[in-house]
Amino acid sequence: MLTPEMSIVIRAYNAELFIEETILSAVRQNHLTGDHEIIVVNDGSTDRTPAIVTSIQAQLPRDFVRVNSTDNRGEAAAANTGVMSARAGKILFLDSDDLIVPQALYVLSKGLDKHVVASGEKRGFRRGKRGETIFTYSPRSSKKTQLLRPADNPEELYYLHANILGAPRAFRRTDYERVGGSDENMRVADDYDLGLRIIYPGKALPVFVTNRVLFYHRRVGNSQSFRNRTLQSREAETAINRAFSRLGISGLQASAAGRDDTGYLFFAHIPA
Repeated sequence: MLTPEMSIVIRAYNAELFIEETILSAVRQNHLTGDHEIIVVNDGSTDRTPAIVTSIQAQLPRDFVRVNSTDNRGEAAAANTGVMSARAGKILFLDSDDLIVPQALYVLSKGLDKHVVASGEKRGFRRGKRGETIFTYSPRSSKKTQLLRPADNPEELYYLHANILGAPRAFRRTDYERVGGSDENMRVADDYDLGLRIIYPGKALPVFVTNRVLFYHRRVGNSQSFRNRTLQSREAETAINRAFSRLGISGLQASAAGRDDTGYLFFAHIPA
């Protein structure tokens, strides 16, 4: 069996409404030099998620879609489970209710050839089949594209970082293992913390962000991150302050300052 070029890890908890569309978007990838595989981590779902995934498996080549079923342990633990079973050297995390375009893996794989994290633009602001909002923001046209650093200009104090760590987020398995994987103590900001640990281990490493549309994101009202915005803010703040410490930046700490027009948190530099 050939080693795939990329592994797509989908963490699924009670995702019956959208999991089929998500997996099929992951299946329909083109232009890759090698093959890809899809790993679904069923994080203790109590709905029809396992049955839907099994049905999709039966229609595809053997081992193209693989499933790991675990007790409900949270997204970070599911991420670690998925990466441990991945066979490729490049990993893409895809949320169980979101979609990627057919060129996504090709673009992100090329981006990872010279960068530690690869991400792309989100597209949307429309209604999905079940009334959910599908939205976008453009990382390259936003102040959020500033990387983590002390600000020299007081006007820049309002934005601490770029949320270029949003999906689709791809990375090399070696970098994931280098930082110890996802922090299972974090409940909703584990991906963000992971990205900061990969990009800022003690210095800034290169990040690839394309302005090509690769990703369609659903804003679902009952999603964990939507329900736990206060926790999301607190955990993201912790992740940023950890990055400050690794970079040797003193006299500053992160504080959640509000939300921009896409609904994402932004942070201010606050004297410690």
